[in-house]
Amino acid sequence: VQSCLVAVKIPHRSSHMFRHAIRNAMSSRRVFSTVVLRQPKILAFAGSARKDSFNQKLAIYAAELAKAEGNAQVMVLEPKDYPLPLYCQDLEAEGFPENVLKVKQMLMESDGFLISSPEYNGSFSPMLKNLIDWCSRPSEADEPMAIAFKGKVAGIFGTSPGGLGGLRGLSHLRELLVNLGVNVVPDQAAVGGAFKAFGEDGRLTNEMHNNMLKACVHEVVETSLMWANQEAHCSMVKMMKEGQKAGEYGEVIFP
Repeated sequence: VQSCLVAVKIPHRSSHMFRHAIRNAMSSRRVFSTVVLRQPKILAFAGSARKDSFNQKLAIYAAELAKAEGNAQVMVLEPKDYPLPLYCQDLEAEGFPENVLKVKQMLMESDGFLISSPEYNGSFSPMLKNLIDWCSRPSEADEPMAIAFKGKVAGIFGTSPGGLGGLRGLSHLRELLVNLGVNVVPDQAAVGGAFKAFGEDGRLTNEMHNNMLKACVHEVVETSLMWANQEAHCSMVKMMKEGQKAGEYGEVIFP
């Protein structure tokens, strides 16, 4: 009878999909070499470029929470560093502005987004809408629309001085992102009383708000991890079925 030894390098909070694959591997009685899963890339940003923006603070804190998960590479985008002109198709015809291409590249390289949006008149901010409008446009010949967004994972949240914490704007933002092919996780956070919401260390002081944001961030990291490693999962299935080499994911050996 062939023995089974499985050595798999998987983060401690990995998804059930990979645990299931390992169980299948063990039941197949085959020997696996190390399987390395790719850490997803997550981009955190706010829909505000204002100095001392509460939502930028919230985006930075969300990024810290994502890093603490230990399963993702996390980067923070500062909108004030990449000012974008108001979208106009005439400008697009002249050539995409350099900052648009830089921001779009960051989005394209990311598996997931953490988006903190202020609320403007019951909706999300015009600056955020402008960023999305520019980056959803094809910048190369034969490039599909919204390629920077389709198939990505996003968590949305916001804060405002009012009691609702930007809640009304989040429903509009969710609808827009879903229309672009983004998988927006169910959990979200609306942090009211922004003037008193943050401690000196930049963290949220209210435990309920803190738990809401943590749940949202955790879901984004977990889902991004799963989606970023679909290829690894498929390779493991193929290895189990065929016993063939699977590149960087290792190989199956029949002793």
